[in-house]
Amino acid sequence: MIRILKIFTAILILLMLALPSYGQDRRTTETKIADLLARMPAGDLQLNDKLMGDMVLLGEAGLKQICEMVIPAGAGEDIKPRFAIASLSRFLSAKGKESYKAIWEKICISYATTCKDPGVVDFFLKQLQLIGGEQSVEAMKAYLTWEIGLVDDIVRDGTVNFGVGAH
Repeated sequence: MIRILKIFTAILILLMLALPSYGQDRRTTETKIADLLARMPAGDLQLNDKLMGDMVLLGEAGLKQICEMVIPAGAGEDIKPRFAIASLSRFLSAKGKESYKAIWEKICISYATTCKDPGVVDFFLKQLQLIGGEQSVEAMKAYLTWEIGLVDDIVRDGTVNFGVGAH
């Protein structure tokens, strides 16, 4: 009887040690991103905030992967990544999210200053309008110089109907 009790106790202990590993999320970052984007747009604000919390947990590398999905207009489908990015900016603009906001600001600055497509740059600038701080102001000085350069070019060559993709 004691031997059976010891065996039963040992099995019970092994099961208790094994069960927590089943509850862990073992999906790859790519799978987590695909699952998140598949649920966009969220049906209500509460679900959206939960998804944005999950998005933050993807870390800097995961957030950059989603940003990489934003493409120039007419080049393909990027509505869900754009929606997720805009939702994250809104989510992080709330009080109490300063530590995450700083990371997101750095990522948005990176894309706003390195993307070549004016439409994509504009999209990331709009995110910075929601969550940007002093880092954004400093980084956008170069952008403003670029914009002023475009205006100077238009004045110089007499272009009247200037727009995104007009070059």
